Amino acid sequence: MPSVADILIILLCVSSIALWGRLYGRRVSIVESLRERESQRVVPRFVAFLAVGWILLQLATHILHVLRPAPVSQEFDAGAVEANLLSISIYQASQWVILLTALTAGFRVSPEEWGMHERRFPQQLKWGLAAVTAAWAPVFLVMLVTFPLRTVEAQHPLLRLLQEAPTPRNVVGVVLAAVILAPMIEELLYRVILQSWLMQHVSPVWAIAASSTIFGLVHGFPDSLAIVPLGAILGTTYYLRRSYWSIVLAHALFNAVNIALTALTTES
Repeated sequence: MPSVADILIILLCVSSIALWGRLYGRRVSIVESLRERESQRVVPRFVAFLAVGWILLQLATHILHVLRPAPVSQEFDAGAVEANLLSISIYQASQWVILLTALTAGFRVSPEEWGMHERRFPQQLKWGLAAVTAAWAPVFLVMLVTFPLRTVEAQHPLLRLLQEAPTPRNVVGVVLAAVILAPMIEELLYRVILQSWLMQHVSPVWAIAASSTIFGLVHGFPDSLAIVPLGAILGTTYYLRRSYWSIVLAHALFNAVNIALTALTTES
């Protein structure tokens, strides 16, 4: 008998495939839009360098982790991850404030230019829901193909923490870090800044492809393989709709569902 998690995955995949069926008729207009060169919203050079520096730091951290993996005999330290939850949240919030200040106040650029506005907010939420719905089918397909690579040791520390120690405090901490703060900072970093900066030099297709690939790489292997299609869909949504809150919502829902699936799998 299928579990609750299995049923949820099936429902998400069916809704995603149905949405792709509806989008099939609009493929020509979307492709034509992606071929156009973005000529507005110039990202200040200092902000671009700051963002790239942060991204390189994240990449270096993952590379070092791969080159110097923990001993096989070493057990997962849930206590250490739990103790760092507050520090992770503070770091994320600080990073968001610094980048947003540099992008807007520091260079007198209105946040509305980057899609940070409340106009037609219900419509923005619909775009975000559509984006995350579109992501489920390709993401789950990649996860299915790469299933042999997805070992317990390779699982994200926050998700593993929920499996090892699913206390109310840990749930709140993980939700704060992964569902609220991570989407806000990562969408600002990879879509609003990096993708927009790349569009000043290359076509939207290449900018979205590059930013989504880098977005996947910083999440580490093998998560990076499934994260790339998510990043591509978020990047396309941001380019077509120019709504920061849409992609933040989509990213937040994606992380929230993954946390829910982890909780359901732990209970079963």
